[in-house]
Amino acid sequence: MGQAAAHDLVNLSVEIDGWTMMPIADSGATAHIIATRDDDEALTTDIDVVLYEKTATGWQGEAYDPHVTKEDAMIDLADEFGLPDPFGGEWHIDLDEEDVLEYMLPRAAFGKGFFVTDPLYVIAEHMVDPEPLAEAAESSGLAAGSGAINTGSISGGSGGTQVDPPNPDGCGCDACAEGILDGIVAGSDAGLADPSLSLEDMELIGHEATEAIIGCCWPRNWTQRGSSTSTCTPTGAWVLTGTTTRPVAGGFRLTCEYSRPVSVFNTRKQVSRCFDCTRTTFNQARTLTGTQTTSNSVDYLPTDPVPACPGPGSGAACGIVGGVTTDTDWTPPIPACP
Repeated sequence: MGQAAAHDLVNLSVEIDGWTMMPIADSGATAHIIATRDDDEALTTDIDVVLYEKTATGWQGEAYDPHVTKEDAMIDLADEFGLPDPFGGEWHIDLDEEDVLEYMLPRAAFGKGFFVTDPLYVIAEHMVDPEPLAEAAESSGLAAGSGAINTGSISGGSGGTQVDPPNPDGCGCDACAEGILDGIVAGSDAGLADPSLSLEDMELIGHEATEAIIGCCWPRNWTQRGSSTSTCTPTGAWVLTGTTTRPVAGGFRLTCEYSRPVSVFNTRKQVSRCFDCTRTTFNQARTLTGTQTTSNSVDYLPTDPVPACPGPGSGAACGIVGGVTTDTDWTPPIPACP
């Protein structure tokens, strides 16, 4: 995969089988998808980050060595594609700066849940469904990427797990997985073409783009991140936490820093879709607690006494929360596929 610059991180993410898929675009079109394992931990033996590239013949995967943390991989990808700072809040995954170990290795070709240089890949390539093999390898402490979108497909081979109704001709594992990735791209490209589209609209377009292959895929859980709302409630009074004074034209400026505890209640609409054509729409909720900060300034002349702090001011709205200390899980949990 060649290097490129000034790509865009599309405001869309799709969760499939414990992985988050995030498309990135260049010049108004989506050609790459970043996949990250949701339960990633530093220094595991599992493959946790895969980069997919759309080619003339389908999708090609490359994965990072298991010793590369999710954080280091995101830094590497941001540098390669000219993406925003992974810790700036624009990425659709949780990152921890403490896991930046600056230990990176080149990506290697990935398919069927394994690096293509792994002897197990040769076995997996000839299996109808190599997912159990990838899961067994992970349980044994071997490098594998079970649940990754091209576990069971994309890099070649044929065949597929029969479902009811039976698979249409030519609709095996490869066609299924490529169709899922193509659906994500369809939603991403729609948002690039029409910036007024909501996140929910983009995801709906992505789902509709996979309708033709839904009946032939093995059961997989696809959960779209629907529209969300937030309600922020202060749980304590503003407290003065510090002051600074600096010269300005004609005098000095006193800046006063304040903080207060807050609680944020989030809700979001989710659509849990299984590839046996079932769909469940439901609402999830969670509560965040953290510390909101703000500042307010007052100018004074050199001949004046230093004024008192002016208070937090009317602009200190409760909408922005920093320093989150507690993040409860979204409830209810995503229902499992039948």
